[in-house]
Amino acid sequence: MTLGKGLIYGVCVAVGLAATSCGLPGSMEEVATESVRSDLRVLGESIYEAHARDGHWPASLEDLEGTAYLRMPERREALMEGVYVVLWPRGLDADPTRNADHVLAYHNAGLLAQGDRVWVCLGDLETVLMDAEDARAGDSEQARSLRP
Repeated sequence: MTLGKGLIYGVCVAVGLAATSCGLPGSMEEVATESVRSDLRVLGESIYEAHARDGHWPASLEDLEGTAYLRMPERREALMEGVYVVLWPRGLDADPTRNADHVLAYHNAGLLAQGDRVWVCLGDLETVLMDAEDARAGDSEQARSLRP
């Protein structure tokens, strides 16, 4: 290895170690996962926001108009294209902490959704991995089993 290549290699290793020790994401998968979880959380919050504003639980994309989730235009596309799926639950409690056994929405497209587990937003606004089939069915028993 020449001195120039060795120096470049050393700098790359040092930058990588510095990034890891500073708590920066270690992989593109971690960044993508946090993005999906953040979107799901805001989507869940927007379901409660629409309920508080309108007095009824949202039943369609139009019912989420004016909420935090739809303030970013690309999020509308994500819902219309099925990247995220909302289950449009009814009969929730206005207090999210009482809805931990309900699935509000799940991530449905992209590399992170291709396995047998998908990210979901539960009624208490927690985001967890769940069996994809259970998420699509809104399986509340499965949601309960995710709790310690």
